[in-house]
Amino acid sequence: MADVLPSVRGDNGPREVIPVMLFGPTGGYAGTRQLFPLGYLQLSLSTTTVTELPDPPAGTSVALLKIEGAAARYRDDGDDPTSTEGMPMAVGESLTYDALMLDMRLIAQADGSKVNVAYYGSQPNA
Repeated sequence: MADVLPSVRGDNGPREVIPVMLFGPTGGYAGTRQLFPLGYLQLSLSTTTVTELPDPPAGTSVALLKIEGAAARYRDDGDDPTSTEGMPMAVGESLTYDALMLDMRLIAQADGSKVNVAYYGSQPNA
């Protein structure tokens, strides 16, 4: 079954939104919020060259990353990942990234890897 996001109708017509559940530092439920899509990109990843994601669109508070084709690894601490070091992401795996995306770097673990990134924020882009 395909992933389906709810939509809302506003001044600019229907827009998809992503519902997010928030949890506090102790793991307790802290509420929900609706996020609006701000942009999307797809990048091919190399097994020999690190790919750094560009700056996200203004107003981004959450990014959804999804890997396709072949597994990849990422680091967000300013250091380059390698094919054996960094946080692994399997094909089809998604990462909801809700920290400041200042230095996200990725590398493929095998040929054919791509990363799809969708950006979301609390206000729609006009």
